[in-house]
Amino acid sequence: MGKTKRSKTPGGNKVMTTMTANPLLPDAFDMSDVVALVSRLNNTIATLTGQIEKERKAHKLQVARLDKKASEDSKQKEELMRLVAELTEENRKLREQNSKNPGNSNLPPSSQGYGKPPVGKDRKDSEKKSAARNTRSLRTKKGGHKGGQLGSRDTGGFSAPVPDETNELFHFSNQCAACPDLCECMDKHMASTGPARNEYGFKILTVRTIHKTCSLLCPKDGKLKSGAYPAGISGSNQYGNSIRELSIALVMRGITSYRRVQEILSYHTGTNIAVGTIHGHVVSFAQKCKQLCEDIKEYLVSQQYVGADETGLRADGHLMWVHTLCDKLATYLESNKKRGNAGMDEIGLISALGDGTVLTSDFWSAYKKYGNIVNAFCLAHLERELVAAAEREPGSATLFQELQTLLQAICHERNECVGNGIDTMDSHTLKKFKRKYDKIIKNLKQSFPPVTKRPDGSTRGKIAQGRTRSLISRFENYKDSILRFAEDFNIEPTNNLSELSLRNSKVTQAVRKCFRNEQGLENYCYMQSVFDTVGKAKTKVLAFIREIYRGQASVLMRSMLGLKMQT
Repeated sequence: MGKTKRSKTPGGNKVMTTMTANPLLPDAFDMSDVVALVSRLNNTIATLTGQIEKERKAHKLQVARLDKKASEDSKQKEELMRLVAELTEENRKLREQNSKNPGNSNLPPSSQGYGKPPVGKDRKDSEKKSAARNTRSLRTKKGGHKGGQLGSRDTGGFSAPVPDETNELFHFSNQCAACPDLCECMDKHMASTGPARNEYGFKILTVRTIHKTCSLLCPKDGKLKSGAYPAGISGSNQYGNSIRELSIALVMRGITSYRRVQEILSYHTGTNIAVGTIHGHVVSFAQKCKQLCEDIKEYLVSQQYVGADETGLRADGHLMWVHTLCDKLATYLESNKKRGNAGMDEIGLISALGDGTVLTSDFWSAYKKYGNIVNAFCLAHLERELVAAAEREPGSATLFQELQTLLQAICHERNECVGNGIDTMDSHTLKKFKRKYDKIIKNLKQSFPPVTKRPDGSTRGKIAQGRTRSLISRFENYKDSILRFAEDFNIEPTNNLSELSLRNSKVTQAVRKCFRNEQGLENYCYMQSVFDTVGKAKTKVLAFIREIYRGQASVLMRSMLGLKMQT
């Protein structure tokens, strides 16, 4: 082995080859040494190849373990991210639920309990805190003076009744009162008497009326003719209508328990009336009111403008629903185990309304499923939802406040027209309001675009839009129903009539906590329907209770509602 070395010579190119010695190999060796060397090299290569393959497999296994761990870590990370998203959403919902109050939701004022904002003790303190306290109130100042407004009914102080009995008392000094010559001094030495001061009171007298039937032998036909006891006189002893009237007044109007009514009546009348007897009076009176409720239902189904609402009450250990249908003259309440269309269909009043009847209600979906009515939605409910949306989305609170201010302006303009005797709003003004309404809705839609994909990537079912976007869609899709009160002044802007008709039921539940059975709740609905209707007619409820026992209530009820008298 050697290297070829080229050198140039003057005579031309000549190649000279020389062999250089390799220090690793001997100068002389035979083929056996070469074979042994190659063999050792092959063994070394094989060993190195095995080691490399072993390391490669170990590396591959380690990579696989790392990939598996990375995959598990990725899945764990995704699960943690999903859990964080769920907890974040749950936290948001809980915060939103906790921030609800009567000003931004449908919660009643009583739901705040002891958490109500404090009222200032003096006028200056009250004025300072009024802005902070009333930030969520939907009521606005009307510019009137404090106290009774013009046209309000005022008793003008003490109203003296006409006495049935008068007693006159003279008061002397303690020394004169103990003197034995007082009578003589009154006749001879009376100097003067002070101005009279009247004290009015009452006393309850227990009156026993004895009923006897008489039998007479008629001289004309020779037959024996006997009289009959009046209705309600069925036993040897019974309580009269005056005690029945007072029992009903205390139970229903005073929201007093049967036991306390028994204590009051026993003390003032001297009769040991039983609790069961009072309950019997209430049940029999409720059946009389049930007959009057038929007149109320006949009136309501014939009206063009009505309102509806529902509320939950506890009866017999479970939740019951009280549905109401009312207008300015009448109220009808009925209980049912179901809240939605199933319960309404069992009652059958809304489905019995005439075609084109305008029903004012909240946005409960059950009211939208009747084809015979025209929906008009309560403005107060929408304003509370706008307040909640402004608190939920502070970055766009100005837009929600603009929409709330616009609705209040439309309502104010409508009330101004009604107060001035104008039947309809000016068309130009109404169009101006509607253009501004559309502009605000357009800006809100740009600020809150619709959700097109679910966070989890699924494609089944309807995509949830969230409360804010759903509220905007409601204002867009139900514009005509929301602003219907501005076009027809017979439609009330709010559903306050229905809310007021249910308020007594909530007060009753707050006092009694529940009704013992479903029949008790049903009886309550019959009686409260009559009482609320009578109150709307500016008739004294206690006087109407007496007319019910006299049997003249049906005539009075049909007269109040403008119904034809039954023959």
